[in-house]
Amino acid sequence: MLEGSIESQLGGTLQYTCAVVTDARVVHDTIRPIAAQHCQRGPRGKREATLTLDAIKHSEADVEKISRCNFWGTFLCATAVGRHMLEQKTRGSILLVVSMSGMIANRAAFPLSIMVPRQHGGGGIRVNSLCPWYIYTPMVGKTLHGNPGARTMLESENMLRRIARPHECRGAARFLLSDASSYMTGSALVVDGGHTAW
Repeated sequence: MLEGSIESQLGGTLQYTCAVVTDARVVHDTIRPIAAQHCQRGPRGKREATLTLDAIKHSEADVEKISRCNFWGTFLCATAVGRHMLEQKTRGSILLVVSMSGMIANRAAFPLSIMVPRQHGGGGIRVNSLCPWYIYTPMVGKTLHGNPGARTMLESENMLRRIARPHECRGAARFLLSDASSYMTGSALVVDGGHTAW
């Protein structure tokens, strides 16, 4: 388990929470008690949204909803965590999980891993992005269930001809959160089966 490996290496505990990441007040209120209790380590940021419509059927509202989650939500979480870490003089690592699945908003989130550490790097805060291709999570499984054509298409769009399993990002996440990457910040580590190499 990722939790066990991170906990044994960094000490303490690894926890998850759920929040509406597009609401700045909710993000602040969610992160504040976490930072107060666990400020000795930087959290991992993940936000996820999926829209299963033909591209031509996307409305402006559909695209705006996903863009707000994938870009604005990432920005709010990263800056809120960084602010608390600076206030409490905590050195550490923030990991943004930014999907390579093709949404423009995800591409737009890449510069956040550069902009945020520029602001916070002097305080010992590193910010990097982990960029996977599709991972067979319950959400992806639900999307692909009963749609073998979609699964075949996704499997054909990377050199390994398959969809990743969650454990296959474990080592990359561990690396970016640990001191093994102590001289990395503003970087994007791509774990996509060769999708972007084509």
